[in-house]
Amino acid sequence: MRELRRTRPRLDALATDDLRVDVRTVFSWSYRALTAGTARFFRYVSLHPGPAVSAEAAATLRRVQPAPARRHLRELDRGQPALP
Repeated sequence: MRELRRTRPRLDALATDDLRVDVRTVFSWSYRALTAGTARFFRYVSLHPGPAVSAEAAATLRRVQPAPARRHLRELDRGQPALP
């Protein structure tokens, strides 16, 4: 845990030569599996400074209504596209 706090960028502390378990590689696979709208939503939500974000706060960051924000959050949570 100490190494993770000290290393910049932080993902470098979790790097490995085995791409099957390398955090950046696995993260990129997950990101590419998102629908375009949810990927865009994720980029906005990543601007939130805290460790957790409510649906309402996420909606505000993306400037959308809470219902679509919840759909995107469900897709991010499940790792699969959410139905409209």
